[in-house]
This record gives sequence, structure tokens and C-alpha cells, in this order.
Amino acid sequence: MDSGADRVWQVLRRFGDIAKWYPAAVTQSAVEDGPPQSTVGSVRAMVPADGNPLRERLLSMDYANRTMSCGFKDSSLPYDDFVLTVKLVSLNDGPRTFIRWTARFDVRPPHDRDAGVKALRDLITGGDASLHHRG
Repeated sequence: MDSGADRVWQVLRRFGDIAKWYPAAVTQSAVEDGPPQSTVGSVRAMVPADGNPLRERLLSMDYANRTMSCGFKDSSLPYDDFVLTVKLVSLNDGPRTFIRWTARFDVRPPHDRDAGVKALRDLITGGDASLHHRG
């Protein structure tokens, strides 16, 4: 990404604002009542493009290392124990950033694991492209 990690982090760390930087997949998002949006434990409610609402909890937020993790709290998606981690790494050749996405999850039977992995890969790839465009 051709933006500095600090600039990208300013976008990414605003947990409730995912609809602002990934509007193709999330049409609405907001942090629910409770802790502020960048606080571990906060919950964001989202309306994805398919219209099926879901909620995610912020599991970790590491400002020094520009890393955050979240997991599904309530979702109709066929995944259990879903945790997504995003880490931003500054590259040494100018104001550029490498975005590292990792996810761990189980695909709920009887859903096809390969199809579930592909769907998440597509979602993450789209999010990466959107964040690159926004950052």
C-alpha cells in the first residue's frame, strides 16, 4: 500500500467505521452502546451487502504494533470460533504499508469447508483492496 502505516492505522483502528472504508461489503456499521469504538470489548453491529446483520466484538487492539483482532459475536454465517487479525507493517522503501490478514475459524457442518474458505478469502481480499484505496 502506498500510504504510511500510521495513516492506514488511523482508518483501520476506528472499529465501528468499517462501512466507511469497505462500503462494497458493509452498508452500515456502528459501535453499540458500551465501550468506545477502539476499546477492547466493544461490539460493532454491521449490515453487510447481503442484508443479514451481524455483530463482531473487538478482541484486541495494539496501538504500538498496529494490530487488532475481532471475532463474530452474532452471525448467520456458517463459521464458528472466527477470529480475524489485521497487522500493519511499515515498509522501508518510503511511505508504504504491508497489511497482514489472518483468520482462524471452523466451518459449520454441513457447509463445504473449501467454499467457506474461498468466501472468506474473497471478503478479506476485497477488504484489503478497499483499505488500500481508502488509506
